[in-house]
Amino acid sequence: MSNAADDRNHFITLLRAGTLTAALLLLAACQSPPSQPQVDAAASAPQAVEPQPEPVVVAPEPEPPVILQCPEPEPVAIPACPPPPKQKPCPKCPESRLDGKILLGEVELVTLDPPGVSYKARIDTGATGTSVHATNIVRFERDGQNWVRFDMDNPGGEPITVEREVVRRVRVRQVDLDEYSRRLVVSMAMTIGSISQQVEFSLNDRSDMEYPVLIGRNFLRNTAIVDVGQELIAK
Repeated sequence: MSNAADDRNHFITLLRAGTLTAALLLLAACQSPPSQPQVDAAASAPQAVEPQPEPVVVAPEPEPPVILQCPEPEPVAIPACPPPPKQKPCPKCPESRLDGKILLGEVELVTLDPPGVSYKARIDTGATGTSVHATNIVRFERDGQNWVRFDMDNPGGEPITVEREVVRRVRVRQVDLDEYSRRLVVSMAMTIGSISQQVEFSLNDRSDMEYPVLIGRNFLRNTAIVDVGQELIAK
């Protein structure tokens, strides 16, 4: 009987001790500060703030200026310009003539046909006839007539070979040699100034002369007047 009582007393003591311990624990829980909630480290870290673009300020468009509409001026009649005067042709220079004869200088430019070449000619009133420089003079017969073949100077190239019928032969006195020579005479067209006519030329080697053509009195007579103080005046 005593063991049962002891066990009951020991159980009551343990019950009282457990009750007291629970009460103390409850009291301590009430007095302790409330636990802080756990904060997420990622959430607590400072967040990078993206820069916001500055607002664009748009200036208001200026109002168009007010244009005053002026009345159009009355058209002014512009007088028509007179037509430009017509150009008058240059007056043709009159020919150098005296008493109806052409005026020639001591040296003139002549054109012979054939060969259709121009040469400087000396005008000599002391010479009876007219002569032209010719080389390689060869006589031959054609259709029963006497012809001659000769070369004439060509300022632009090789000498020109010309064939002409022999008109006659003349005896010419050489002033410096005091002797006479026979020359063949042919007819060719000569143009000097405004005059063109057939002229008889004696063929002669004038390579030692200054001018290839010599014009004498057979052309000058009743045709021209010579002014030895001038040159190249024929028109």
